[in-house]
Amino acid sequence: DFFLGHAKVQAKLDLSSWMASLPEQLPISQVSIPGTHDSATFQMTELSRSWEYLGAFGRTQEWDLPTQLSSGVRFFDLRVKGDGWLYHGPMACSLNLQKALESCAAFLQEHQSEFLILRIKDEERSRTSAQKIQDLVKRLSKSLPLHFSMDLQLVGHLRGQMFVLQDWYGRDASLRCD
Repeated sequence: DFFLGHAKVQAKLDLSSWMASLPEQLPISQVSIPGTHDSATFQMTELSRSWEYLGAFGRTQEWDLPTQLSSGVRFFDLRVKGDGWLYHGPMACSLNLQKALESCAAFLQEHQSEFLILRIKDEERSRTSAQKIQDLVKRLSKSLPLHFSMDLQLVGHLRGQMFVLQDWYGRDASLRCD
C-alpha cells in the first residue's frame, strides 16, 4: 500500500519472475540481487523454557522460503552444521539443508528465468563439520540444480540453477564466500 496524493493505492507487484528481463550475456556482478540474512530463521526449533528468550533474537526472518522467493529474494544465507540442519549460531531452525534446497529447486522448476545464489556456510567452522557439509552438498548436487564454479557467471548460464558460494573449509568446490 502507498499513498498517491490523497488516494490510497494498493499495488501488488509480481516479483516471482523479475529476472526474465535480464539479458543473457549480463554478468551477475552487474545485477543488484535482493537477499536475506540467516534466511531459514523464519521458524526455529522449540527451546526449553529457560532459553525461550533467545528465540526472539535468533529469528531474523518472518517469511518462509517460498514467500521469500515469490517476493523476489534471490540470495540466500544458509548456515548449516554437520548434522545437515540449518542454524543461527547455537539455535536450530526447523528446516534442514536438503529441504531448503528442494524448496528452492521446486520454485526454479516453475520459474526457469530465475537463478539463485546460495551462501552455504559451515556454522560450526571445523574441519569435521566442513567435510560432512561438503559430502552433503555433493550428494544433493546429484538430484538438484546446484551450480559450482570458481568464476562469476553470466545470467544466461545460471537460469534455473542455484549458484553455490562455498563458506566451509576444505577443497574448493565453488567460488568462496569468506
